[in-house]
Amino acid sequence: MHTQYIIAFSLYFAVILLIGIFAHRQQNTAQDFIMGGRSLSFWVTAFSAHASDMSAWLFMAFPAAIYLGGMPALWIALGLILGMFLNWQFF
Repeated sequence: MHTQYIIAFSLYFAVILLIGIFAHRQQNTAQDFIMGGRSLSFWVTAFSAHASDMSAWLFMAFPAAIYLGGMPALWIALGLILGMFLNWQFF
């Protein structure tokens, strides 16, 4: 294995570990972990929930649906765009 890959992975792992340790020290209760200590605005919470929902669908299920259904399944994309727009407008 190349030395550069090992160094890059080690640095990445160290940064992620430091972020985790810092975040762990900031949390005192389970509520701090689950809800951010109720200090987050509703916009941050809404964007987080929407991003989590869409990332699972767009990175895993949508490509599989296109692969299995072929080009006619591209209509799913229009439904997603329209549904996302209506979701943000009315909810």
